[in-house]
Amino acid sequence: SVVEMSKGELEGKMKVKAERLPKSLKDSALTMMEKDSIARKVLGDQFVDHYGATRLNEYRIWETAVTSWEHKRYFELV
Repeated sequence: SVVEMSKGELEGKMKVKAERLPKSLKDSALTMMEKDSIARKVLGDQFVDHYGATRLNEYRIWETAVTSWEHKRYFELV
C-alpha cells in the first residue's frame, strides 16, 4: 500500500548523515580498516585487513617515490 506524506515528512525521512569521502588512498584505507567500518561488516575482517594493508603499502611506496619533476627541478640547482 502507498502511504502519502506531506513535504515536511518526506524531507525528514530523506535526511541522511552525510560524511565526506577520504581525500587520499591512505585515508581511505585507514577508514576502511576502522573497527566498526561498513567494509568490515560487508567484506569481513580478513579481506579488509589484507586489502587495507596492501593499500597502505602502496601509499608508502608512492610517498617515497621521486617524481620526474623533482629530478628535473633539483638537478637544475646543482
